Amino acid sequence: MEDAEKWTQFRRNLQTQVDVARKFQTKYSDLDWEDEADDKALDDLEKTIQSFSENVIKRITQLDKISQSLIEIVSVLTTPTYHTSLSYVVQRSQSADMLIGI
Repeated sequence: MEDAEKWTQFRRNLQTQVDVARKFQTKYSDLDWEDEADDKALDDLEKTIQSFSENVIKRITQLDKISQSLIEIVSVLTTPTYHTSLSYVVQRSQSADMLIGI
């Protein structure tokens, strides 16, 4: 439960950071710029903000899946009658490790 709350807070923090970056972009673009380089800079900024947001969301999701796998492993280890479930959870955990390159 605590992990789920942390991931939710991470997502909120990310959204706040993205909102601040977009407000900066909007204020910057509202200035009367007539330079083509400034237009390119604004486009680059938007791409950077979007890429940042997507990459962080992807990483938080991966960490969330790993956390869920670890919780399942602990649950299985504390209930010794489910040995077959343990191999399933270990296989899932190894798949999650491959996703993030461990």
